[in-house]
Amino acid sequence: VNAQGATIQLPAVFPRFNAQEGEAVVRRKFAVPPSWIGNDLVITLGSIDDFDETFWNGQSLGKTDINTPNFWSHERVYRVPASLVKGENWLAVRVFDNFASGGFNGPASSMKIAPANRSRDWYHPDYRNDFKLGDDPFRYSQW
Repeated sequence: VNAQGATIQLPAVFPRFNAQEGEAVVRRKFAVPPSWIGNDLVITLGSIDDFDETFWNGQSLGKTDINTPNFWSHERVYRVPASLVKGENWLAVRVFDNFASGGFNGPASSMKIAPANRSRDWYHPDYRNDFKLGDDPFRYSQW
């Protein structure tokens, strides 16, 4: 929700950053599955142009600033400590644009929250779970 109360769909380049530099804060309230509560999580946000500081339930998870090489295209990956993971959570990202356009530049598929102990995402990005009996494994090629 912006200052005027409008929502923004992410990822997106923020239109105001085309004409001027500045900062914006985006935030969202959401619930996590009960099995995630009290466990470390990893959040990925894709690339953010230019700088960011990311917060979970009011606590800073980390930031990317001018000291990060290629900060405008650097993929943001932050660990969420188990002590901060509740049923209902707030995620807030302060974005600061320093030059030209700015905002969330990565594809939507790069924005994820998952348990930190997940060793690997075994599913193809177009995995669907809306089939009555689950995804059709025969549509994948042999390996």
